[in-house]
Amino acid sequence: MTGSHRPTFAQCRAAARSITKAEYGSQARDVVRPRGVFGIVRGRGPLPVLLYAAALDGRLVWRGPDSLALLQPPGGRRRPVPGGGARLALIRLVERHWDALLYGVPPLLLLIVAAGLGLIGGPWPVTVALLLVLLAVVHIMALVICLVITAAIWFVRQLARPRTTDEVAAEVMPDQHWSMTLCHHGPGATGTPRDLLRRTTARLSELITAEARQRLLPTGARSTDLVVTETLICLGRGVTTAEARRAVTDWAGQPRPSGSVTLRMSGHRGPEPALRVADTGSFLLWYVTGVTLVVLIEAAFVADWEQRACGTGCDERPHTYGLALRWLSQRLLFTDPWGLSPGTYQAWTVGWLTSLMSLMGVFVTVGAVWQYRAYRQAKIADYRQEREVRMGRTPVMIMVADRIERDAVLAAVHAENGAEPEREFVAQHTVFHLGELENTRLMLVQSEQGAIGPGGAAITAAAMIRRLDPDYLILTGICYGLRPGPPGGDGEQRLGDVLVAKQLRAIGYYRQTDADDRGQIRRGDHVSPSPTLLDRFRAAEVDWPGATVHFGPMLSADVLVDSRDLHDQLLESDPEAYGGEMEGAGVYAAAAPSKVDWIVVKGISDWGHGRGNAQRGPAAENAARFVVHTIRTGALDSPPAAAS
Repeated sequence: MTGSHRPTFAQCRAAARSITKAEYGSQARDVVRPRGVFGIVRGRGPLPVLLYAAALDGRLVWRGPDSLALLQPPGGRRRPVPGGGARLALIRLVERHWDALLYGVPPLLLLIVAAGLGLIGGPWPVTVALLLVLLAVVHIMALVICLVITAAIWFVRQLARPRTTDEVAAEVMPDQHWSMTLCHHGPGATGTPRDLLRRTTARLSELITAEARQRLLPTGARSTDLVVTETLICLGRGVTTAEARRAVTDWAGQPRPSGSVTLRMSGHRGPEPALRVADTGSFLLWYVTGVTLVVLIEAAFVADWEQRACGTGCDERPHTYGLALRWLSQRLLFTDPWGLSPGTYQAWTVGWLTSLMSLMGVFVTVGAVWQYRAYRQAKIADYRQEREVRMGRTPVMIMVADRIERDAVLAAVHAENGAEPEREFVAQHTVFHLGELENTRLMLVQSEQGAIGPGGAAITAAAMIRRLDPDYLILTGICYGLRPGPPGGDGEQRLGDVLVAKQLRAIGYYRQTDADDRGQIRRGDHVSPSPTLLDRFRAAEVDWPGATVHFGPMLSADVLVDSRDLHDQLLESDPEAYGGEMEGAGVYAAAAPSKVDWIVVKGISDWGHGRGNAQRGPAAENAARFVVHTIRTGALDSPPAAAS
């Protein structure tokens, strides 16, 4: 189990006590242990048993009795768990069918004991046996009556109180997606609720990946690089403390990429527009109430008419209020009670009108059920549409190559959206999910310096493109300039200026020859970044209040340039170049096969000689702020295909 060992049953009992004492413990208990079909009995087993069964299934994210989360597969289906045997089967039976066990086991035990006493014989054993049989019958009948009452109450509530989109989603979506039905982080827990939520994300990915691989085995196939795209439904009432609810709300509000999970929390939206009575089918409840009141009033008139007409010979006529009420209630079924019928035409007329009200009620019921069904489907459609909008945010991956560049991006994004970065460990890399900005989902990935190497830009970009599936890839950070000089002229640069690659020229690939005076013959690609991204960054420069932005060719090689002679050689061999850096060629090499739009945006920290640390931070910050400014304008709200 991610992050911890599997808890013992004693630890699960301690966790159940901690949950019960929590601020919203009773609400959370109602979520994980809802009322069963009989109403007075819970549908799931006791909380310690439920937690222990989830631990055996691997669905319990456990950090301790005061910090845990419970995952539920779609529809509560059983997950194939190796081993366990009869013990696990018994625990599952108690956990999943608690109400059925309470319905059937006590009467069965009573009947077994009664049968044994009957075999013994004698007055007292037989008497006790009959009492036990009676108790068994009473037990069954009591639960059946509770079943009928519970069904009637549920029906009335469904019609009387319209369900919000989130409430309908909380009822329906767990049947279609994984859900977090319980999240408990009490005062005595170590760490923060976010630590628990991060482990929950990781555990969900593990469960889905393991299940997918197990399903692949019979087909003779195997996958070592699965991408998890599940939507996790977070049930707000299942969170036990106010602090944890705030954390879950923030967590669920942050978009997740392809390759992780998309989060949703039910129960935290604002008020919805007022509904008319006809919108939800609740008019059936009003109709039933009206018919009941009419019958109660009619009974008084019928009793008075019959009493006046019959005088003293009223044995088979509804001459009292009780008999009149009984007769009118039977008229709702188009019949008269046995031995009871009116003798006045007024009563007969009222009786037939009452029967017509019952007939009309059939049509009202059909219309109400139809309207409620349409209302419920509309709420589910609203939820799905909102989910599609949330999941439809454009994924943008930002790449950096060192700590200064990483911190500059984190600070620039946080200044705009206030979101705390969420770490996700994907294979050998760490992804920082930076939240939403306009209609984009921002992800930050750090590679090692240079394009080549196990942790270099080429391998890192290729792996993350495959796992995160971004629409745009932006390489930002620091670079060296090749055109130092006072401000004012085209191409003349200052430290801290931002350089956007209009063309990337890979100079690390060349032929060394003695055949002529050329010495080195460059064979690297000269490639252009995404036309869409280049256009968007040009447009963003119009109202950019920061450092000067230059658009021009940029050199890229796996060489840390810190030599005046090399600087001069580079400028002499490529007089059009504006600057150079080390990771761009690797990013291009990874993005081209996947057809991902890419661009390089970096701040000038030096001139390729006399390097120092003083300008690295400001240069990285200027580049990061310009990238964030461009995204803030809405330039990347649409994916490349839609943008073009």
